[in-house]
Amino acid sequence: MNEGPLISIVMPVYNTAMYVDVAIQSIINQTYCYFELILINDGSTDQSLSILEKWVMSDKRVKLFSQENQGLSAARNKGLSLAKGQYIYFMDSDDILRADALSICLAYCEKQDLDFVYFDASVFADNSNESILKDFHYSRLKTSAYTVFSGPDALQQQLKADDFFSSACMYLIRKDILDRHGFEFERGIVHEDELFTVLLYLAADRVAYIPQQFFQRRVRPDSIMTSRLKLFNVKCYFIVAQRLKEYGKNYPDSKRIIELYLYRMLDAAVWKAHVLSIADRLKILLSVLTHWRKYVSFKTMGVLLFKKGFSNG
Repeated sequence: MNEGPLISIVMPVYNTAMYVDVAIQSIINQTYCYFELILINDGSTDQSLSILEKWVMSDKRVKLFSQENQGLSAARNKGLSLAKGQYIYFMDSDDILRADALSICLAYCEKQDLDFVYFDASVFADNSNESILKDFHYSRLKTSAYTVFSGPDALQQQLKADDFFSSACMYLIRKDILDRHGFEFERGIVHEDELFTVLLYLAADRVAYIPQQFFQRRVRPDSIMTSRLKLFNVKCYFIVAQRLKEYGKNYPDSKRIIELYLYRMLDAAVWKAHVLSIADRLKILLSVLTHWRKYVSFKTMGVLLFKKGFSNG
């Protein structure tokens, strides 16, 4: 007999043999038991695959699919295509989910008939790496809790309060909204959550915030999150911006919120680019002046060009 709506948990795995056991165990330990865990082995070259195979043998809720390395977006999309659940949760293979997360989030989604619920995250590191935690926080400080909003209104509230976090791991999503709108992750880029999550808000009718740190994010020096900024990162932000502009053309009611988001995202991305070489910074400045001038302040362009401490590579 079913215990409730099936939740599909999609976990891409690429060379995280040191951490993936703990991540999977945190899913197996969930107090809500009616789920499927879809593991996408994205061409791992370490011992990840053998670890995943052991979990498949030990728990019938765990399913495994292997593919050549195609990146996080493609792996998540594959998992989404295989998912049979009424709800979707995207889990990273080096992090931890609190044991009561699925139970509490699902109960609130069902009670309030939500398209998705969103929540906070804490951060942790290996003992030797605790100093890197100071630059990361994922707690909303001004967002109205346990209140149902439309997705656009919720996004606007968070943007104005500087409370928005795009990580897909901080959302439990009703699969129907993804199916109806054909939402997937943009392949070939990083910062794909910046696009996916904003589009999710823009399409949602009913969403709410639970002020709990259900997701526990591991901060480690060799991850995408902590790697040194490259020109490619900034180019990916520009791709996200272009996709959002295209969406706004098709859905004019979303334009005002998209504009608000682009002001914040692009100005911050260009400011961070001051660490790049002068050649790369000039390429970024040219793109800004050609396509994105209205979203980047004069102050930020000054930082891009003149702030000291950049790489000469």
